[in-house]
Amino acid sequence: MNKIMIQQGIEEKFSQSHVDLLLKEFLVNSSEFESKVQQGVRLLEKHRQQKFFDSKQQRWDQLFQLDLEMLVFGIFKATMYCYRPVLFTAAVAMTVNRLGWDDKPAAIETMAEILAVLCQTDVFDIYKENKASSLMLVSNAKLGKLKDSMEMIQYMPPMVVEPLPVNGNRDTGYLTLQDSLVLGGKHNHHEGDLCLDVLDIMNSVCLKIDTQFINSFIEVPKKALETKEAEENWLVFKKKSDEMYRLILRTGNRVWLTHRVDTRGRIYAQGYHLNTQGAAFKKALLELAREELVTGI
Repeated sequence: MNKIMIQQGIEEKFSQSHVDLLLKEFLVNSSEFESKVQQGVRLLEKHRQQKFFDSKQQRWDQLFQLDLEMLVFGIFKATMYCYRPVLFTAAVAMTVNRLGWDDKPAAIETMAEILAVLCQTDVFDIYKENKASSLMLVSNAKLGKLKDSMEMIQYMPPMVVEPLPVNGNRDTGYLTLQDSLVLGGKHNHHEGDLCLDVLDIMNSVCLKIDTQFINSFIEVPKKALETKEAEENWLVFKKKSDEMYRLILRTGNRVWLTHRVDTRGRIYAQGYHLNTQGAAFKKALLELAREELVTGI
């Protein structure tokens, strides 16, 4: 298998946008899910008939200017990724942008209310383990093999082929993926100048894992793990990182990092398990693939 096919396979395996398409196709063809969406719309309409205080009334009047069927579909689809319990506040954060409102506090409050209403469809549950615990949300969807694909989603690894030229502000360098080159979400995206030629130069730098280093040192946390949750998160991160190192070594030990910018134009290498701007271990792990002997001094 050539490197182009390997790269395409990596993008399909790890990218949420590819899994999103599979999930959308699955849901569109489900008559049961369609009936749940219609039930959700009716529940929102019923909830609106109550007498609210003025500020909530204004928010819900604004809500009903949206396509409710599309909104409920999108919210339900997003909660499918909560196949493991997540904090209710995290679920709100996952779904709030679907309202498209500029007023963030109003959007957050309204989305929390929407989720509380839509919970009655049994597409997901909202619960507390006990009085002292945090509010949680978990999906009730039966997704079969699709769940396996969802569990593979992670931050995109470095590329195993040289990135494509970035010719526009939504070009990422990846072969099949598009996203804003401006960090911070869709509200920060713009089509102004971004010095794409500089990003191309940085994307073209080929790197490799220092095999002597990785065989000599063990990656450890940057700080003490004071809770069981922190320890579990570290072990998951360590496992994913080790898997990523093995993937890169198996595919020839040549990688390229893509880059994006913040709203002030500062450039950031993209990578979670491997990054030249990461922790000390991550920096030491990578070296230039095209080695040259420095002489003349």
